Amino acid sequence: MSRASKRPAPPRERPRRALRVLVLAALATAAVLGGVWFFGGGASRRLYEEAREIHESEPARAAVLLEESVAAAGGDYPEAQLLWTRVLGRLGRWDEALGCFSLIEEPSQLGAEELVALARDADRAGVPLLAVMSLEAAMQSGNREAEVLRLLVPLRYRAGREDDALRLARRLQQLEPEDPFGWRVAANILQERRETRAAIDAYREALRRGPDAREAALIRGELLGLLIDEGEIAAAREILNELLESETLSARNRVRQAWLLRLEGDQAAALETVSEVLREQPSSAEALLVRGTLWLDAGDLDRAEEDLSRLVELSPYNKEAHHKLGQVYLRSRRLDDARRHLEESRRLVELTLAILPLRERIQREPENNELRQRLASLYTAAGQPQEAARWRASSDPD
Repeated sequence: MSRASKRPAPPRERPRRALRVLVLAALATAAVLGGVWFFGGGASRRLYEEAREIHESEPARAAVLLEESVAAAGGDYPEAQLLWTRVLGRLGRWDEALGCFSLIEEPSQLGAEELVALARDADRAGVPLLAVMSLEAAMQSGNREAEVLRLLVPLRYRAGREDDALRLARRLQQLEPEDPFGWRVAANILQERRETRAAIDAYREALRRGPDAREAALIRGELLGLLIDEGEIAAAREILNELLESETLSARNRVRQAWLLRLEGDQAAALETVSEVLREQPSSAEALLVRGTLWLDAGDLDRAEEDLSRLVELSPYNKEAHHKLGQVYLRSRRLDDARRHLEESRRLVELTLAILPLRERIQREPENNELRQRLASLYTAAGQPQEAARWRASSDPD
């Protein structure tokens, strides 16, 4: 045996190969038990057709028929293998389904509609690898590209492939230039990557394409927040006025309204607006930050301390809350307390600064699992468990 033949499979391939072995073993068993079918003309096709008729009402029986059909065809019957994959998924046997699909030699030759249906099933079941594999095959088929991209973009993003997700979103913009979806998704990704100016431009492009009322309100809300962060007060006011004309503001957008009123110098209106939100939602972290800041602006240190201490209790990893509470304690001459919160704020800022270059680097090295695990650790330390879980899940097993 050559040295090359002894080399272990790369980490990405090991789970998939194990599943292939599982399915091949099942096929071998079926071939032995049902060997008679090899000698009956059209037997494989008849088994497949019978399974098609009952796969929704009797999936367990259909799975047996499809296994026999594929075995009778010598292990190469793509249409039956694809239906078998879907039936196994319907039975909750997703590991076997993944192995079954991986044995299809040229899945891109199958119908895009069936591949997309499988991807939807797999995505709903939380099996992203199979969803991506089937969508990539559907993409190669050259049909239903826009539909495929709508499903593939969020899967790529959740897998930590942000550059791929952004590239595919831009391809969707080309395919459907008047659909806001591609622009909105691109804006979401750019916002997450802190490319604020590009995100603002993408959100504006999405609005120009006439999204429905609900989507337009979501886009304007995100745009309002970004414009406030950038200090573009006049542009933020214009967006807020559009929101006020089209809907009753959500609690989150009323908090943004309070931030804007503060920047415009109307402290009384800002305080009234955010206090109304807190009467409805006493534990709103965003609202507590705004009102605590307004009390600090006004020099009401007791009330500022009350709101900001409450916020730190609710959101112990909020760097702005620690910073502003530290400012309250500095002005109150409580230097030890001030130092503790300012140091925590500094630690959280340093974590953010450590994360940003790694996120840029991972786009150049998407297969670097060490970087993904490092990002997961940093997000855990920064108190962002969902992001930590996303990066940890996107790394391949050892």
